[in-house]
Amino acid sequence: MLINSVLIIILLQISKNKKKKLVSMINIFRNRIEQKTVGMLKVFIVLLGLFLGVNSFAATITSAGTGNWSDGTKWVGGVAPGSGDDVIIASGHTITVNGTYSCNTLVINAAGASNGITISSSNSLNVGAGAGSVTMNAVTTNSVSSTLAVGTGSLTCGNISMTGSSTGTQNTILSVSTGTITCTGISFSGTAAQAKLTFSSTGNLNISGNLGSGGTFTSSTGTVNFNGSTAQTFAGYSYNIIKINNTAGVTPSSAPTIATLTIADVTSGSIFNDGAYAVSTATTLNLNNGTYNCTAASFPWGTLNAGTGTVNYSLAGSQTVAAKTYYNLGISGGSNNVKTLGGTPTTVSNVLTIAASTSLDFGITTARTLTLS
Repeated sequence: MLINSVLIIILLQISKNKKKKLVSMINIFRNRIEQKTVGMLKVFIVLLGLFLGVNSFAATITSAGTGNWSDGTKWVGGVAPGSGDDVIIASGHTITVNGTYSCNTLVINAAGASNGITISSSNSLNVGAGAGSVTMNAVTTNSVSSTLAVGTGSLTCGNISMTGSSTGTQNTILSVSTGTITCTGISFSGTAAQAKLTFSSTGNLNISGNLGSGGTFTSSTGTVNFNGSTAQTFAGYSYNIIKINNTAGVTPSSAPTIATLTIADVTSGSIFNDGAYAVSTATTLNLNNGTYNCTAASFPWGTLNAGTGTVNYSLAGSQTVAAKTYYNLGISGGSNNVKTLGGTPTTVSNVLTIAASTSLDFGITTARTLTLS
């Protein structure tokens, strides 16, 4: 009687697609337990608990129609996904995240009819406790889109991979307006024009890994915050605001356009390396107490808010030192490299460091002023 009661309780807790396998296992153990001691019953319950903990509560759940995440009728099996479930959004279905929900992984299948996820209002979706993958496959039909629309809500996940169709009217889209995407990386494959990462307003992308090339990026008035703990790279798209909060350094993989670059507004001692690429637009650099390593031929920024940070001119070759007010200024490059003051006045309010085998030229035909305060 005790055995049967335990089994009934357990069967009520598990998903349907595990019951057949489990019932077979139960029958074998029941026959043995009826011939053994209570000690064997305890062993059986422990082993069964391990089976349930590892296997039974995780399932692959596919959408069955368009509607709210919370509505079990919109999912195959009749139950909305939980945190341990792998979720698939089928072609033609759009699921609205209408609360605070989570899953293990998320796949938006190749679409013959428009499909995707919409996060409504200030609601949120967490995939794999911030480490689960999000896969957006290429669209297969003209005038159709697969869309993950974060809107004013939030998405937290691991790497997001997006594949663009080779056909111009078949788009894979990750979009955000004033909401927030927090992820470990974004990668693109297929055709860039149809793999779209789109800001429509002042949203935020917090990314702790790399932002890959091979997509189409629309920045609007949004902010991309690189906040990893290991070295990061980002593709040479056109950005509104980039923030650097990584002491291991962040480097573009090709020449970017950046209106405003803010370093170390959250993480003290963060580092930006220009990768020897010329940054276009370059309206404002907010340095705080971070470091900007300039290995391009010249320093591009119009306005430098130096804070207590450092600008290093470190190209292994000639460079022009922009006429700015620096807090700390470093001159290096080795091999008898010459750095030339590009204008006057140039002010260093804290420390000027000139490395061995590197010289600072004040200009041959035009007088330059360097102020050390």
